[in-house]
Amino acid sequence: MADLFNVSVDYLLGRTEHRHNHTSDAKDKTETIATHKTDDPISELPDEAKKALEEFKEFILRKYGKGKE
Repeated sequence: MADLFNVSVDYLLGRTEHRHNHTSDAKDKTETIATHKTDDPISELPDEAKKALEEFKEFILRKYGKGKE
């Protein structure tokens, strides 16, 4: 029904005097920005640096990983 009258459900229920719920608009914009964000700094590194990162990750997991409490 809210869609039919182009108002928020809160407006229909008398919870607010604002006809539209602006928080959903902000959420939609945030999701759109997140969807378009494609920056992956690791993908821009040379292969040697990617390998070094992978080796460091494995080292950290061995040192602090499961069972090392």
